[in-house]
Amino acid sequence: MVGYYYVNKLDSLLRMIKGIILLLLTVVTIQNSYGQFAFNNIPFKLKNNPDNSFRIVQTRDGEISKIEEYDINGNLIFQYIQGDIPPFFNWTEPHRFIYGFEFDETGSVVKRYTLNSNAGHNIYEYEFEDAGIVKTTYVRNYPDEGRRNTNSYASISRIKTFEELIRSSEVVKMMSSEKLFLKLNIIIMLAK
Repeated sequence: MVGYYYVNKLDSLLRMIKGIILLLLTVVTIQNSYGQFAFNNIPFKLKNNPDNSFRIVQTRDGEISKIEEYDINGNLIFQYIQGDIPPFFNWTEPHRFIYGFEFDETGSVVKRYTLNSNAGHNIYEYEFEDAGIVKTTYVRNYPDEGRRNTNSYASISRIKTFEELIRSSEVVKMMSSEKLFLKLNIIIMLAK
């Protein structure tokens, strides 16, 4: 009778472990299935870049899902990403992200624009040490009107190029706002 008791306990334990493993696999699968950037996160790669500036446009079902724009030096200066409408929000427009980058003569990013149709917009500006290391970071914010998680900035969908980005009313408004100190990067150089 004692042996039968241990066999039942072992059988119960194995069923519980199988259930936990199945639950974990299900959670991992669902997380990957509903990831925000599924196919839009794949970077474009050309075999031979043109000698001038260029754009790459990706479509899905006839609708633009991603745009990347490069300058004459091959630097990514503009990126537009259109995600899906999250199933848990009652939105009429897809979630969109727009990024823009300005570079100095050494190829370092000196200004980064981030526009998010759901969470708002920022401009980050960087100052460098002589060695090309970021010394100070500043931020300019778009006025937050407490409209997060409503996709209330969906109107950024009209911006499809770097030029349209820097001339947009959102960027003009942020550039006229106060430049806030974000962080000072302290670098300790050890003498040999």
